[in-house]
Amino acid sequence: MKTRSTFFIVLLFVSLFWLNFAVAETIHIPVSRDLWVSSVAGEEEGNNGKASRLKLKSYQEFSIIDFDLAKLKGRNIDKATLHIKLVDNQRLRRVGVSTLSAEWVEGSGSSYTKEHGSSSFRWQKNPDTPWVAGLNYSDLTLVMFDAGGTFWSHAEASEPNDNWQTIDIAPRIIAARVAGISYGFVLFDDTGTELYRESESSDKTVFNNLPNRFFYSKDQNASVAPYLVVECSDAKPAKPPKPQKLKVETKDLPPGEAVISWEIPPLEKNDVLGFFVSANGKELQRSMIPVPDFSQREKLQTLTLRLRSPDLIGGDKVNAEVYAVNNIGEVSPPAKITFNVSDAVPSKLSGKIPQPFTIADDDMNQLPKLGKASISIIDELDKVTEKGKLLPPQSDSYFVANHLWKAGKTPQIRLAAARNEFIAFQIHMVGNANGVKPSIRWTKENNNTPTTSYYRFEYIETPIGKIADPMPPLEGKGLDVQERDTIYCEMFVPKDIQAGTHSGVLTLQSGSDSLEMAISLSVWNFTIPDRLGFLPEMNCYSLPSNERDYYRLAQLHRTYINRVPYSHRGTVDTNCAPVWNAGTKTFDWAAWDNRYAQYFDGSAFADLPRGAVPIEAFYLPLHENFPADIFKHYRSKNDGNDWADEVLGKEYAEEFKAGCREFAQHFKTKKWQDTCFHFYLNNKMNYKDDGWSRASSPWLLDEPASYRDFAALRYFGELFHEATASIETSICFRCDISRPQWQRNSLEGLMGVNVVGGDVFRRFNRLVNERKERNGEFMYTYGTTCRPEEGAVQPAAWSLYAWFNGADGIVPWQTIGTKESWKKSDELALFYPAREGTPPVVASQRLKSYRRGQQDVEYLLALQRKMNCPRWDVTQAVQKELGLSGTQHSQYAEDAGTLRFKDATPLKLWQLRMRVGNYVHNGNQ
Repeated sequence: MKTRSTFFIVLLFVSLFWLNFAVAETIHIPVSRDLWVSSVAGEEEGNNGKASRLKLKSYQEFSIIDFDLAKLKGRNIDKATLHIKLVDNQRLRRVGVSTLSAEWVEGSGSSYTKEHGSSSFRWQKNPDTPWVAGLNYSDLTLVMFDAGGTFWSHAEASEPNDNWQTIDIAPRIIAARVAGISYGFVLFDDTGTELYRESESSDKTVFNNLPNRFFYSKDQNASVAPYLVVECSDAKPAKPPKPQKLKVETKDLPPGEAVISWEIPPLEKNDVLGFFVSANGKELQRSMIPVPDFSQREKLQTLTLRLRSPDLIGGDKVNAEVYAVNNIGEVSPPAKITFNVSDAVPSKLSGKIPQPFTIADDDMNQLPKLGKASISIIDELDKVTEKGKLLPPQSDSYFVANHLWKAGKTPQIRLAAARNEFIAFQIHMVGNANGVKPSIRWTKENNNTPTTSYYRFEYIETPIGKIADPMPPLEGKGLDVQERDTIYCEMFVPKDIQAGTHSGVLTLQSGSDSLEMAISLSVWNFTIPDRLGFLPEMNCYSLPSNERDYYRLAQLHRTYINRVPYSHRGTVDTNCAPVWNAGTKTFDWAAWDNRYAQYFDGSAFADLPRGAVPIEAFYLPLHENFPADIFKHYRSKNDGNDWADEVLGKEYAEEFKAGCREFAQHFKTKKWQDTCFHFYLNNKMNYKDDGWSRASSPWLLDEPASYRDFAALRYFGELFHEATASIETSICFRCDISRPQWQRNSLEGLMGVNVVGGDVFRRFNRLVNERKERNGEFMYTYGTTCRPEEGAVQPAAWSLYAWFNGADGIVPWQTIGTKESWKKSDELALFYPAREGTPPVVASQRLKSYRRGQQDVEYLLALQRKMNCPRWDVTQAVQKELGLSGTQHSQYAEDAGTLRFKDATPLKLWQLRMRVGNYVHNGNQ
């Protein structure tokens, strides 16, 4: 009996083994179409559908391939491997493979032919069908590698064998194509630039900068064309779970939009791969439809879809259906919901647009006189050349009558301000007058009336002649005017001033000559907050020894200094970090606290108008070489393919995390919670070009380019969060990203502060704002300040533009001038260092423009609070009136660039401010 039972058990095992063997299958599938595209300027509209090779070159060039996968329908995909044959000895290393959420046309182009109707990096169909409809700009990056409802994997390519290499692809990526939620496969060089030491004993560095990695396409010949090897097995059909708890939200959304959400059970209990969604019987574009988070398999997931369609207007009725699809292409029953999209009525700025003064023809030449000098009043954002030309250009009549003043028989200056606001105007003089001294008295002068400061201009050489920019205080004997000059008059309106109209007199004195002009100041009944609601960050990389003067001058201008305290070499600047004890893994804080505590508790600013408000943000000295020594711990593979999590071991990670914990715990103990401390990685591998030891970072940590750079940022971000997870801290992981379109989900949930480059902030605005909202990020945009000869309006206009487009602050990337800045135009000199006869640091007119822009955004924030409406509504109403659109000007690919606003004028900004101020004051639409 025992023998017979054993026989049947063995027979059953053998039968099951052969049954399983019989249903498993390995299938070879040849490529059916392929396309090489380029993101490089001048090539982005090019099609290479008939090229004999395909190319991977980091973010510059990559390829799309596809296969006929009909044989895989209804089967489990157990393993998938892509086979490619190299054209030359430049091998593939780590390769990323993504789903693609838009259809594409292979085309028959080569050498970047701009072929009509074919796909390119820029267009789904050249020359005008976008990859994503409804955006001002879209390209291929918005439908691949985590964007637009896609997902991806990457793997190391095998060692070449007769120039053949293989790349493993996650089975779900193949399954997505079979299931119909992908239209092909995007191949990407994730390694990018290869960097390694010539030898362990040498300091010489070998760079293989963005190598060209070629392999044959189907258009070479079948024997070398790519093919896919798939191991699959039969699957028992099983419908995926129907999406549950469909909900729709339209509150605070623009007209015609809605957010649809639904739930799916944990992925470990089902195999949901994606969804099909239709609205009123029409399938939505795939880039709008989310996919599950495959890294959170054990959790219940809520998916959200932002419905935006040109076919929908406010209040339209929608019948929506949501289907789940699984790994074998089975589709669930539909979850249905009927709703109306948002019927919000966008707000408008009502009331008359305030207009400049006008003046009678017979008064056009009646400028008031001080001795032999004619006097005019102009806006604080006007800039006058040495020859009397205004920037932006104005007619000569502007000097006689403008939005702030009118000349004639009874000259009049009109001003308006909120409480706790700085306002200013300029006194322009043409002719000769010695020792001009201005003063202002108020009819009811007391401790609650505005205080006034006066500044003279220094002129610097520019390509268009001498231009005023540095502004030392006007002191001593006053200003000697020869031919023409200008005095800048700055008022601070105190918090406790009474709302209403205040009358005063501006007196100009020159020897025995004097001139009086009436001032009318309207004070609105709201207050600009001491704490900044919009942050202009004055980034820099060093400061003179009198750094406290710089911090104070920045605070006075409603900005703040933020200094990177370490070098690309990996050395911390003198006394810019607490002393690290590697043995005990602790810091000695005494000297560091003595230097910086005054900025974190606000005591350095106690006597300034904003009071003891702590500095808004501050760079920490934490970086890849502090406190842990990256040179000591780095274990290179020496093949140019080093990934941070592979070459930095446990000992490095633990020491780095200990430093992060020390900072977090120290700030908690000190109760320094009002400053956002930035853990920011500024260093770049480019500096290793002069030798391995000449720079500490083997990756581009600032402005990452290749995906390997983003992965390094992810590594450090994860270490920081692991170290500080249990400590309530005001430290944020900050990254400066100039290529957010290549970021994927590498930094998802890690960044607290996201700083986005100027031009990509404009082009990929929806992308970065969706990430901001999803992750609760604080977002800045960065760039370069305009040059002195470009006027003074741009910084204020940039502030408004940034806020309109979702940013919470702006970062001019360098702000500290040098001795040379006093001699010739320097766009980076917002703060001029001391020279003979000046204070320890001198503000530029452009710095004051940043203050004007910051305060103007505070007006918009006050308007938003008053209207109790979402930001988009304020933006739409105000931006429509202002018509502010910037154009990016960059000199080279890595240039931060300068945004220029051709139509921005002091008058337009004044009109906006007046309308918003009046509304917030009066409270009526």
